[in-house]
Order: sequence, then C-alpha cells, then structure tokens
Amino acid sequence: PEWTAAVSANAEIKSAFALNAQIHMLSCIVGLGTLGDTYTKGIADLLLTKGKVQTSIKFGLGDWSMPEGMGFWGYESDEQLDTDNERYPSHKRDSEIMQKGDIRVAVKDTGASRSGLITGVDFMLLTKDNRAVKAARTTATMKLNLPMPKTIRIPGTNTFINTK
Repeated sequence: PEWTAAVSANAEIKSAFALNAQIHMLSCIVGLGTLGDTYTKGIADLLLTKGKVQTSIKFGLGDWSMPEGMGFWGYESDEQLDTDNERYPSHKRDSEIMQKGDIRVAVKDTGASRSGLITGVDFMLLTKDNRAVKAARTTATMKLNLPMPKTIRIPGTNTFINTK
C-alpha cells in the first residue's frame, strides 16, 4: 500500500523509468514465496511500462569481496552454520560463505507482469542482466523443508537463542 500511495501522489515516478528498465532489489528474501512473487510482480506493474524487477529468494550478501553484485546465503545445516560462524568473524569476506541462489524476476511487457526465476547463480548483478528467465509456477505456497538450527543469533548482537 505504501508504494501504491507514493506512486499515486507522484504520478511522474512511472515516467522516470526508461523502457526495458531493470530494477534489482538488493535486499534479503524479498522474493520468497507467494508473498514475494506478488510483491515483485506488483512493483513491476506499479512502476514499469516495460522491463524487469528482480528480488532475492535467499538472504543477500554483499561486501568488498564481491564486486560482481549481491551474493546469497541460507541455512542448510548446523555444520554449515558452525563453519560459516567460525570463518566469517576472522576473515570478514562474504564471498567465502556465499552459496548459489535464485532470483525472482517479474517481466513486464504488455499487460500484467509474469513471474519467472533465474536459478542457481552466484550473484544478483549490479549491471543489466540478460540471463535466461525460466517460467515459475507460483500458484502453490512455496514450502521450505529445512531442519531447525540448534541456535539462532539475534541480528546485530552477540546473543544466541537455543531452538532445540
């Protein structure tokens, strides 16, 4: 609703985007699940006449060790989390803990946008992205089948909460 209100109050925003514009949202898990799909397509429909909006399905990584763009990270196992938590504080290089990720893409041509994915990539690029977008089925809720981690760190603190 906030985006809709902002565009309604400032109709010239839509005309500021060139035809075939690309919006790359460098933010964590914005494109995850059916809500992420709805959001990504909604932004494309709201802001673009023709073009693409990209959002990440995983957590995003991006520091000086990753000049190509935003990388990806997600919980896979306690062992992987322990390894990442040991390595990262001493090296402080996002590229050392990055994983392959998927990018949700809303493609806007004529009419309503349609959703697709760029899958199994290292980065959400900072430059124009012409990688192939595969059609995505988004009618069902995306269900993640991941194990529960043994602890979770409260972001921005050194406090851990036991989950098991």
